[in-house]
Amino acid sequence: MPGPTEEATEEHRRDLVVTVARELAEVEGWTGVTPRRLAERAGIDIGDLYQHFPDQDALLAAVAVCAFADLAAELAEAGAA
Repeated sequence: MPGPTEEATEEHRRDLVVTVARELAEVEGWTGVTPRRLAERAGIDIGDLYQHFPDQDALLAAVAVCAFADLAAELAEAGAA
């Protein structure tokens, strides 16, 4: 069972993959987000990528959740202003 440090590292790695996937998708479209390129750009082993995201749909869902959270935060900030 992983300890707190390993869990934080795994969470950080997962967040990094989502961020890199989002950046690639914004520049090149979703077709530019291939497992090999994503692992290379995130600096992780491709096996680690599949450990977090077993398929492209799981990755797309994580990227969408992140993007909607950012949008909600921006809308809340704009509404407060």
